[in-house]
Amino acid sequence: MLIGIVGAIFPIIPGWPAFLVAIVLLGRRDRTLRLGHLAARRTLRRMRTTRIGVVRRLGRRISSDYVQLRRTLTPHLDSLERRLSF
Repeated sequence: MLIGIVGAIFPIIPGWPAFLVAIVLLGRRDRTLRLGHLAARRTLRRMRTTRIGVVRRLGRRISSDYVQLRRTLTPHLDSLERRLSF
């Protein structure tokens, strides 16, 4: 999880693979992951509703990308969790 956060901050290290590994290892129902998702959604909602035009447009774009990514990855993570469950 820490590598994913560092990868999200520094563009040289890709953070998405580390986030995916953390989600698979911790499970999607992990409290930390759920709270992180909620914090991301709240931040994006604030960005979409701000008065600053550039931030508002960026928030709309990132929000749609985030929702599309979650809708794409969720079925794959479900099947991977089923295959790896003991």
